[in-house]
Amino acid sequence: MATPFVQSLDRAAADALMIFAGFSKTFTREEFESSSFDSSLYAKAGIYEYRDEGGTALYIGRTKRRIKARLTDVTSPHAQKEWWPKWRSVSILPMYCPKEQFWLEAFLILALRPQFNKQFNSDLLEKLSEVIEEEEAEEASYTSPA
Repeated sequence: MATPFVQSLDRAAADALMIFAGFSKTFTREEFESSSFDSSLYAKAGIYEYRDEGGTALYIGRTKRRIKARLTDVTSPHAQKEWWPKWRSVSILPMYCPKEQFWLEAFLILALRPQFNKQFNSDLLEKLSEVIEEEEAEEASYTSPA
């Protein structure tokens, strides 16, 4: 059974997913790579999620740069990754505050567990849960002084 802390992280991850789904805009690969794509709508920083043909999340990321530049720039590391040829759609949410970007990205990764994200993955959540459980067991073993 998950600890209350892990349960609250799971709820926060579900909330983040609802926020992202409600406010992001999704483009097919063809739309996004098209020269007619209006990148001025996404001229600032934000969060993005790549999905494969079946709709499975492949990778979630954030950028402080103009989103299309970050995702298509020849210096972008994404084009060199194993998952790059597999993506069929990208969802984008413009977001300018770095702290909000960090937390939304983290909770989306926890919610969707994309195969190619290495940080904030389920292993981290499991380790965190183990640490919490150990701490709770240790606290329970303490007896208050008389």
